[in-house]
Amino acid sequence: MSTIATSDTANLALIQSLITRNRTAYNTISEKISSGSNFLMRSDDPTATNQAALISIDQAQQTQFAGNVSYVSNWETATYSYLDDISEQFFSAFSLATEANNTINEVSGWASIAEELDSVVDSILADGNSKYLGTSLFAGTRTNANQDTFTIDSSSGFDTLVYNGSLTSDSDAYRSVKTATSASSSSDYGTIGDALFGHVEITEASTDTTNSKSRDDFNSVQAIIDLRDYVSCGGDLTDSQLATYQSRYGLYDNVTGTMDTPDKSTILNRIMNVIEAGSTQISNSLAKNSASSNKFTSLSTTITSTANTDQDLYSSIVNIDTAKAATDLSSVKVVLQASMTLAGNINQLSLINFI
Repeated sequence: MSTIATSDTANLALIQSLITRNRTAYNTISEKISSGSNFLMRSDDPTATNQAALISIDQAQQTQFAGNVSYVSNWETATYSYLDDISEQFFSAFSLATEANNTINEVSGWASIAEELDSVVDSILADGNSKYLGTSLFAGTRTNANQDTFTIDSSSGFDTLVYNGSLTSDSDAYRSVKTATSASSSSDYGTIGDALFGHVEITEASTDTTNSKSRDDFNSVQAIIDLRDYVSCGGDLTDSQLATYQSRYGLYDNVTGTMDTPDKSTILNRIMNVIEAGSTQISNSLAKNSASSNKFTSLSTTITSTANTDQDLYSSIVNIDTAKAATDLSSVKVVLQASMTLAGNINQLSLINFI
């Protein structure tokens, strides 16, 4: 009966242990190559896997911030197109107001001016009620899908512009729309209609005293509506109409605080001045819109850079170096094959080999 020598038994046990370790290493490297990951489970490297998890969370946040910035950039682009058209409409309105003022003694031609002004008002209201992905562009935070931002109330016998959005007097929480651009900050965006058309100021030097007159609560679109209605009747205002225009276009003495009572000619001039000042205000809104677009373009660049850095770091931690892994696999395979060959040789030894 042949047996394996005691020393060979010990050597065989050692080699079998080596085979087991190398087979495990071979299988592990193969699985990592197949999965493309350095880690098959968290316990492989708790520190690295924790770091990778934190980076993954940050990547998800950066994806959200990038989406926010992209949405706002598109919002501001849409806003610009409507603001640009509104600006053109105001230019037309001022030109028509100038034409009416220059032909004040020839009101027979005012009918066509009124028709053109009516078209201007319709265009401005359409632009002012525009939406981006179902959300009103100029309503601020007070958005209602079933309500226009601007409406006309004719219940008093006069067409009066009604604004249904956020007011400049609102608190920050209700005035401006905000979007998160980082884990610790947010940015305002958009143009609210109250700031776009409202709070227009005009000032006049008094002709009989050194006191000036002014007022800062005009609405430039209302002025265009009033101009349309003024020329529609050829300036032939009823007492009620005149009183309404006088209250709308009276100016306050800056010393006494009393409001004057303008005549029809002065009313027409002041309407023109409000429209002109409103046009300037809209130009300023266009400039602010462009500045906002540039800001979010810059934020997009920053977020993209951060996301790329995160991805590079994540990849360096998680993704396996395929070339190195292939070399390691080949080395382990060589050792494994040699170990298995050696174990086979020892198993073939018998006691006769030592006689």
